[in-house]
Amino acid sequence: MNIEQRTKTNSSASISMNPHAPYSVSAELWELIQPHFKDSVVTIHNQETPAENQLFKDGTGDFVGMYQAMNIDQTHFIPTGKTSLQTVLPKMQNASNILLVHNTESNPQDILMANQQAIQNDQRIFWCLCPNANLYIENKMPPIELLRRYNANVIIGTDSLASNHQLSILSELKTIQQHFTEIPLEELLQWATYNGAKALNLDHQFGSFEKGKKPGVLLLNSLLLEQLHASSKINRLI
Repeated sequence: MNIEQRTKTNSSASISMNPHAPYSVSAELWELIQPHFKDSVVTIHNQETPAENQLFKDGTGDFVGMYQAMNIDQTHFIPTGKTSLQTVLPKMQNASNILLVHNTESNPQDILMANQQAIQNDQRIFWCLCPNANLYIENKMPPIELLRRYNANVIIGTDSLASNHQLSILSELKTIQQHFTEIPLEELLQWATYNGAKALNLDHQFGSFEKGKKPGVLLLNSLLLEQLHASSKINRLI
C-alpha cells in the first residue's frame, strides 16, 4: 500500500491512500482503505505481468511461488475466475479518478469494464503507460492500439529507476512512437501534458494554455517530419 502526497495548490497539498497492486492487498486491508478512496485520486499498478491475471483467475502461477519463497501465507486467497483488474476495480468505485499503471496484460473486456464503471460512477479512469519499464521487465509493450480503439484516457509515466534507466517522459514518448509510428505527435503530447494534469485533478492550473492557468513552457527540438527521433530534446522556457 502507498500513501501519496501531491500538490493541490501553491499553499496546500492532498494526501491519498493507494493500494500498490491487486496481488499485494488482502481482503481485510481492502476493507480498511476503501473508505479513504471517496472523492480521491487513487493509483494502482495494474496487470503488469501474465502471472498477475493467472493468480486471480485460477490461483496458480509465478506469484504463488513468490509467496512461498517469501514464506507468506496465502491460504486465505480465493481466486475469482476474473482478471485482476475485473476483480479489484469495483473496490475503487468511490474514487474521483483512478490511475491504472502499466496495463501490459489488459484486454478488451478489461477496458470496456473500466469505461462502463467510469460512466456509472461519474469518475475518470486513466491508463498510465510506462513503456520503457515494460520493456525492461517483460520485454513487451502495453496494448496501446486497444486503448486508443476504446477511447481510453492515456497518460505517461516512468515507473522507477528499479525498472527504468531514466525518469524521462520524453524518452517514454520516443519509445511509443518507435513502436507505433501512426500515433500523431499531437496526441502523444496530450497524453504527456493535459491528460496528466486531468488525472491528478490539476488541470485547473496546469496542462494547457488557457487564461488563469500557469503551465510550464517547454520547447521540443529536432523533430523529423513531425515525429520524435533519437536526437529530439526538450528545453524549458518557463
